Amino acid sequence: MSTDDRELLANITPFGLRMQPGLKEQVAESARRNNRSMNAEIVARLQNSGLDRSDDGSFRIWLPPELLARVLDEASRRETDPNDIFHEVIEKAFPPPPTLEGELIAMADKLAFENREKTEREKLFITFVDEYVRDAAKGEPTLPWRKK
Repeated sequence: MSTDDRELLANITPFGLRMQPGLKEQVAESARRNNRSMNAEIVARLQNSGLDRSDDGSFRIWLPPELLARVLDEASRRETDPNDIFHEVIEKAFPPPPTLEGELIAMADKLAFENREKTEREKLFITFVDEYVRDAAKGEPTLPWRKK
């Protein structure tokens, strides 16, 4: 801590706080784990509570302790960040909207699977899809019937 920081802290008026003994012990234990004073632990928790929200697009959610424990256990088992598990679950629950290319491919796959012998119209459709996908891979997606 720099001299300037110490001078700033010296100018802060002490604030008395009453709390139940059990809560005080929880804060003390958390402070020990984080190598902080109880005051620093309380300040850090208040800062992380959303009182000092930023505009970075992130937000915090509250989870029941038993659910949080399950997420943390799973993250530990996978050796990954717990946020990765949240992202995975949210992506499954709220998938991105389908793209035109994806829809055309899915329709072509469905047609190919359901009907082994295609009518001329179905074959033409699959040809259009193939051309669209090929053009999209080149970065020039255009619908085949709109080509000049």
